[in-house]
Amino acid sequence: MLQSDRYPCRDSAEAALGLFRAHCASPERYVKKISSGGKPFFKLKSGKEVILVSHLYDSEATLDSAISAIVGAGTTDRVEHVQL
Repeated sequence: MLQSDRYPCRDSAEAALGLFRAHCASPERYVKKISSGGKPFFKLKSGKEVILVSHLYDSEATLDSAISAIVGAGTTDRVEHVQL
């Protein structure tokens, strides 16, 4: 659903995940934008700090659906680690 950057250590990754979890369930933290190519995306913010920037979506409806899914799933204890 989301992809993060690489972190230098587990503690850094856990801190980033904690920040995400603290803010992801609040729809007002999602700032919707339109890319220069006309595709919608969002930024999840903690105050003025941007926590993450989404992928580009094909429509506003798809963007809204993604935000709803993240709001619903973001506070669960389930985290999957996939190493690329």
